[in-house]
Amino acid sequence: MLAALIAILFLAETPGPAEMFRLNYGKVRVSTRFEYDLYVSDDLPPSDAAHVLPRGWKPALMPKLSIAGKWEFDGTTEHLVILPDGIKHGPVAPEQRIDTDPREVISDGKVVAHHSLDKPKFLLEVRRTDKPIFNAYGPFAWWNSSFPYLLNDSFANSTVTRKSRRFFGRQIDREVHRRTVGSGFIQLSISREPSIGVMPFYMRAFSFNSRSGSKRSNFRECYIVDERRCAAGGVLPTEWVDTFFGVADFDPDSPNHGDDTPLRPMDKVVIGRCKVVAQTDLRGQVCLDHLDDVRVIASIGGEVALSPTPSSLTLPQVVERIGKKIDSPNRR
Repeated sequence: MLAALIAILFLAETPGPAEMFRLNYGKVRVSTRFEYDLYVSDDLPPSDAAHVLPRGWKPALMPKLSIAGKWEFDGTTEHLVILPDGIKHGPVAPEQRIDTDPREVISDGKVVAHHSLDKPKFLLEVRRTDKPIFNAYGPFAWWNSSFPYLLNDSFANSTVTRKSRRFFGRQIDREVHRRTVGSGFIQLSISREPSIGVMPFYMRAFSFNSRSGSKRSNFRECYIVDERRCAAGGVLPTEWVDTFFGVADFDPDSPNHGDDTPLRPMDKVVIGRCKVVAQTDLRGQVCLDHLDDVRVIASIGGEVALSPTPSSLTLPQVVERIGKKIDSPNRR
């Protein structure tokens, strides 16, 4: 009875895992170099029953794709750089390669500007968007999508339930977000151990459609393996592993199929592993700084020439240069 009362008081007085994540994310000020590997495996990662993976674990396989890049964040805006020599493909036929492009991207979740670094490209594209940046990479790019924007987009207006419980000797604060989509729903559970820190240590997401006729549910899991605090106070995930796989005959409303139910993939498992290999504290705003070949900024309303090409541009400077063309359709 006392334990239950303590749990109720804890839930009433502390923000949930999603809100704790948002609060922490806003305190991160950091520049990193990261390495990301993508594998296709027959098995799930060897986590224990409490969803913990050992530091340094990686599949005993050749990665299908390896990426080395730079990721920065100033508290409001992300900056990603992937150079051509930062992309390496595994031993597969060219037609089986996983596509990804060298690029530079800057985004604050409301505006995104990006350009290709593959060949001399003269165009910097900018647009307003509240959608997540897909095919993203970096410390917070779980499931290849910037998680803060995914949380605010895919799970906006979701039904949220929360509970605190003892699980394998650990006091876990868990939040479940469920959003109706057509005849089914998508669901995300976020698990945090308050005695250890603000970051979640495990997340599980899946989609379910009761009328599709398919016996497959698509699952995603993410294990935060290691983390480090930056000088500004925010905690940065410095090593994580995520997965994508299908499960047959999963009934989300069955008492035998809860958030901690061991899962058995029905086919191959896609595994991503990211590790921060260098980290420095960031002061000031992030900026686009690979603009050598860029000559034009383009948006929905037209183009603006860059002459001369600046050595760097912050996102507000990009928006200022494109002006009203970011909102007005081009009319001839």
